[in-house]
Amino acid sequence: MLYQYEFLLAFVACAATQQIARDPGVTGPPLEVVHQYNDEFVTGIAVSSRERMFSNYPRSLDSNNLNYTVAELVGNDTQVPYPSAEYNSPPGGAINYTTNPP
Repeated sequence: MLYQYEFLLAFVACAATQQIARDPGVTGPPLEVVHQYNDEFVTGIAVSSRERMFSNYPRSLDSNNLNYTVAELVGNDTQVPYPSAEYNSPPGGAINYTTNPP
């Protein structure tokens, strides 16, 4: 029993002298706004190795987006269909799965 108390005292003394690591709340550079969306329903964002930014949109579920499903983000608030508007236009137009489920 005496051994248990000695071990406990040694453990408490050791723990009291150790510095506890604290998280300062900063990990990496500060966040910055790189693009702002207005009414688009964005489902993904990607950054290429050349730092080009792309977004994808559920065209059939977003009534505000009639132009593209994949776009390159240009500037702070502009999206350009990628690779082209023609490529982003399926034959027969977009299918609205909210009114025509598969």
